[in-house]
Amino acid sequence: LTRIKIFFYGLTLNFVLLALVGVFAPEVENKEAQTAAPAVQNEVQPKVAEKEVQPVKAEANLGMTPEQFRQKFNAQLKTLKIDTVRPLAEFDIETGDKRDTFQVMFSKDVGMTGIVNKDGFLREIVFIVGGTDDHENATLDMIILTGISSRIFTPEINASQDLLDLMTQALKNMDEANNMHKKTIGNVEYYALANEATGLWVGISPVEE
Repeated sequence: LTRIKIFFYGLTLNFVLLALVGVFAPEVENKEAQTAAPAVQNEVQPKVAEKEVQPVKAEANLGMTPEQFRQKFNAQLKTLKIDTVRPLAEFDIETGDKRDTFQVMFSKDVGMTGIVNKDGFLREIVFIVGGTDDHENATLDMIILTGISSRIFTPEINASQDLLDLMTQALKNMDEANNMHKKTIGNVEYYALANEATGLWVGISPVEE
């Protein structure tokens, strides 16, 4: 990949909270009670049924909490005997208005951002390569990190080659305006995008229903 010229100036992620709340009000029931004396009739106030609130639909997620991902990631490092990537320490999750986030720097050139739903489940992770003169090692780290993650989120399918293809396409088309490349595997969507301003991003997110 000789065309890699990645300069990372900023890291921003904006996501919109998707939730569905339905409120259904049943019809009001009218009751009219009569006394034993047929000539006398007591009117009963109409009974209004309580509003039935439908529970908020759970947000799409990657099927595990950040801590579960961390443990699985470290287990994969140990199983594969990879010593070039350090194990993940406990995440420092920052609270946001709509979603929470955490960040990890694997090196000065390669980092990871995690997005967490308010129910505590992992929504998305994004690996990012910033400006570096060590293109070869940064790209190798990216391949290792995304490959390990694919073994966690789609263990039944080897998605390593698919991720490599996505990264290759993104790096080859850095001059194009719309340079996002996606691949859906099971319930997971993998994507890669790259340009000289933001660098190379490789993300993993759930498929929206």
